[in-house]
Amino acid sequence: MAGGPDTSIVVCNFGTHSVRIGFAGDAVPFYDEPSTVWAAPEAPGGPAAGGSRKRPRPTTGRRIFFAAGAAPAGALQGRRLLVVDNLLAPRAAREAWAEEALAWRGAAGISFIREPVAICFAHGFVSGLVIDIGASGCRVTPVEAGYPLVMAHRQSTVAGDFMDLATSVITRSSVGKAST
Repeated sequence: MAGGPDTSIVVCNFGTHSVRIGFAGDAVPFYDEPSTVWAAPEAPGGPAAGGSRKRPRPTTGRRIFFAAGAAPAGALQGRRLLVVDNLLAPRAAREAWAEEALAWRGAAGISFIREPVAICFAHGFVSGLVIDIGASGCRVTPVEAGYPLVMAHRQSTVAGDFMDLATSVITRSSVGKAST
């Protein structure tokens, strides 16, 4: 499948640490940058003043990427938009994002696909066990006939650099040893 500006579908993938936006069929997205993430402010007065001990999780809004020019003004005009969405994303967030993409950027239509399903489809399967080891976590989700089995979804915070380190330690310790 040939991609490029002649393709009518623009694919958006909002990962934990990066945002990728490109034309369907292209090997390289036209926008591939780290996510803009900022830390939420401490509660006024901190825990000593009765504030929360736990800081809110750093977050970023998807609207920032349109406002910052992640999708050039003409990129979505008259095209369909395919958004690869987090499995557990709330419906209200998808609705607000779709409204902005359709109204502000002139997209002809918008479709959301859950991340595990998109991964299965990208590899030519409609069913399978999707293991996604990302920068901030590891997620395992079974997909059956194009539908993610959300109740069987499992997530762990062990991933990224920790997994790289553990793998290198295991491989270094097993080099030169006889296997039985």
